[in-house]
Amino acid sequence: MQESDSPNISLRGACPQGVALETVLSQELDSTIQSYLCTLSNEVPDSTYLSHKTTLQTFCEWCITNSVRFDGPIEEDVCQFIQHLLWDSDLAIATVRSHICSLGNYLAYAFQQNPELVMHHLASPLVGASNPDLETLGKQIIGNRVSETSSVTSSDVIESLISDLRQRQFGTRTHAYLELLLDTKSRPEQIRQLNLKDLALKRGQVRVGIPDTHVVNTVGLVTERSVALTKKTVDAVETYVEYERDDVIKTEAEPLFTTLNGRASRSTLRRSIKRASQEAVSNSSLTQQPSGASLTEHDVSEIQPQPITPNDVWQYATSKILEVDNK
Repeated sequence: MQESDSPNISLRGACPQGVALETVLSQELDSTIQSYLCTLSNEVPDSTYLSHKTTLQTFCEWCITNSVRFDGPIEEDVCQFIQHLLWDSDLAIATVRSHICSLGNYLAYAFQQNPELVMHHLASPLVGASNPDLETLGKQIIGNRVSETSSVTSSDVIESLISDLRQRQFGTRTHAYLELLLDTKSRPEQIRQLNLKDLALKRGQVRVGIPDTHVVNTVGLVTERSVALTKKTVDAVETYVEYERDDVIKTEAEPLFTTLNGRASRSTLRRSIKRASQEAVSNSSLTQQPSGASLTEHDVSEIQPQPITPNDVWQYATSKILEVDNK
């Protein structure tokens, strides 16, 4: 069983190392681009189709002109392409961002991945860039991260929550839910919607849906993806299903996360994560004050971390993509 990691969007598996893009475009990539655009032409408004077509044509022409060879992760090539759009073509940041979104949807189709995670990979070389335009663009692509409102960061609380659930609540619904959020890096709603049939625990895998806010999902090109799970997650989910999952009236769906009334609601799972994070903080040293210290109300509010939500855990998980890519 393999450890799960961030989606691999390198093209090294699509073409032999050192092979010029002209060769590849006439074979695998060219066929996927044609298939992708053909589907879009029948399913989306003309303006959307033309936007995607223009982006892919521009990217391919740039690759051929610059004799790009896909010897490494494609995000490095895309970063060079972005610089070309910003500086050589003198496009506005908003226009370049639109190009990246179109390119990200195509790559999600080509590699059968979640477009959001692909976009995080494409943004990773930009976020830490010295050029302010590139850095701004990278942050816009990723979106707002968890705001830190106290001296104890959300990451501190989440890491404390992870440790506490693994040690004190192993195999509970809250624990299994959290581990799947971390491994899949999927949004909370996609994890809530999981059914028992989506699990392949003997193979260490789970099928997770793609948010319907992305073009590749709405046109039916990428509606789900298969994710490798860590052994910790497999053990947690197996324990939950066998001992902790509430039995419900059998339906065709058979939801994974349940209450006695059926599939667990968003609010139920949200409350369970918030409550568990508060318990984790109280069991940790995060808010312990120095011996003999006298704290004002302001001091107490500064060291009192906010409860964690499922969305915070998702953002924490996706932020790890940037850490891995920028090592």
